[in-house]
Amino acid sequence: MRHALRACLVALVLAACAAPTRIVLEWQDPAFAGGRFERVFVVGVTHEATVRRVFEDAFCAQLRARAVECVQSYTLVPEDGVASRSRYDGAVAQARADGVFIARVLRVERRTEVFPTAPFAFGGAYGFYGSAWGGPLFMGYGAAPTVIQFDQAFVESRLFAVKSDQPVWTAQSEIFAPSNPRRDADDFARRMIDALAARRLI
Repeated sequence: MRHALRACLVALVLAACAAPTRIVLEWQDPAFAGGRFERVFVVGVTHEATVRRVFEDAFCAQLRARAVECVQSYTLVPEDGVASRSRYDGAVAQARADGVFIARVLRVERRTEVFPTAPFAFGGAYGFYGSAWGGPLFMGYGAAPTVIQFDQAFVESRLFAVKSDQPVWTAQSEIFAPSNPRRDADDFARRMIDALAARRLI
């Protein structure tokens, strides 16, 4: 029973963390007075072509749902890996974008969480003192703690104004246990777009 209870507690903790993306730091240029962006060019910086496309598609789908036009970078810069700045400048001009959103993974760290086993009581209550303190006086542990390891991705996001070529908004976020690119991309896009909408940038 103790093992089953511990397993349930661990599952509940992980489920609580499973909304993968959390913004931990955010900044907006206080001097920016350009209003809302109407057409955004989205760039996912990664060496994994499929992940890039999944992310850019998810981001653009959610922007379009808010009536903001969006262009995935892979549609105009289809080559994988690093492309030159001039290549992207030409693509942004071709897309007729007024904003560029760029997201890149800064690092991925392996995290360890330790969940102690549930304590159990042994020994009896000792007269008045035992009952006064609520029952048994001695506690023990029935099994070794549960150790869970998972990855934590740290992502930097920037929104640039094409006209000034300067960032108007930046954020650092954490993605808990990234494992499903489509699910993680949908959640990440939703968090970023909600933050941009709250600041009246889209």
